[in-house]
Amino acid sequence: MTREYLQAWYNNGDISYSEKERLNKLGVGDYENYSLKNLKQILFCERVAKDTWIRNKIDGTITKIEFFWPRINTVNFTTNYSVAFVRNSNGTWWVIVYRSSYAGEIESDLIVKTINGNDRDRIRRELSSDNPILALAPTSNWISVGEIIKSPYVNIKTLPSEAKNNPDRYILPLDIVKRPIGTSGFYHFAIYLGDKWVVHITGKEEGVNFDSWYNFCNPSGGSSSSAGLGSGTITKYHPVVPFKQYEIVYPHIANAIASSYGKARSKRIGEIDLDVYDYYWKNCEAIANEIIFGIDTSIQSRGNDAQISLRRLIEATTNKLGSLPCSSGTYRVFFDQSLDCMGDAQKNRIYNRSQEITKDECFNGYIEVQPNPPCKIQ
Repeated sequence: MTREYLQAWYNNGDISYSEKERLNKLGVGDYENYSLKNLKQILFCERVAKDTWIRNKIDGTITKIEFFWPRINTVNFTTNYSVAFVRNSNGTWWVIVYRSSYAGEIESDLIVKTINGNDRDRIRRELSSDNPILALAPTSNWISVGEIIKSPYVNIKTLPSEAKNNPDRYILPLDIVKRPIGTSGFYHFAIYLGDKWVVHITGKEEGVNFDSWYNFCNPSGGSSSSAGLGSGTITKYHPVVPFKQYEIVYPHIANAIASSYGKARSKRIGEIDLDVYDYYWKNCEAIANEIIFGIDTSIQSRGNDAQISLRRLIEATTNKLGSLPCSSGTYRVFFDQSLDCMGDAQKNRIYNRSQEITKDECFNGYIEVQPNPPCKIQ
């Protein structure tokens, strides 16, 4: 990738005078070497910081910024994550994680969090690991489920009625969705795959299965089904930062469907199968959470206070879902179908910016700047 002085990029007409001034203010010297891609990405991040509530989160004047691109698999998106470590004049550090959205009614992803400056290497490493959420989640060994399946780690949003007709405008593949079960006060959960398809479990007779969006929203009910009757308002649970890289989640989905995960099987007298569907322990919410978040628990049946060790639980559920017994042929069918749904969902959305351009918007390498003099986001 070509690197030139900032002044050279300006002389060549690739950087405007106002852009050069903004970069100078951020600490980019006229005779420092940068790729044009990185300079444009710094300008993009500066613009985002001014246009969002980020500026209200960062106190004081900024003395140092470190930019990088985490290796988060963005197969479901057309945009990349950008990350910045920001230090103010008092020595306080923040991490900012951002992914822009240019599609329909789908929100951009943003986390701004105060951190210990000594944790920067760990955060950078774990954002590019199999479980990016571990970079940002509470670091204590035991936390409650309610501390993690909530904002800012999970965007929980009630969707308008139009989402039932055009779900790809509002929901991304691998978001969890729920709807009321009649007037029971309980909800049925599923994983949205895209293009009006879901993965869910409706009872121990079927196990995890591939189903239509229409059937999820308008179930027929039945004595053996936990999905119940009635539809109601749809709510989505979107991981702001993936709990598991998506290249891991898709095989887990295929394994779960191909093995009919959760289905009751014959067993010896006195044997207990903890992986069979159960209204309390292993219901539709618990299985959806297990596949997407790596957390095999149901908040609606067990509450927010269930204590978990997030790192160990994700590791355990990942190992289990990755080793479910199923035929390779059946696995391949459902793996391909799940990826096809994701690809078709992208085609169903209306983008307000070229996907080819947004896919290339990311940092190349680790970029460090020191505003001189220190400045505020304003």
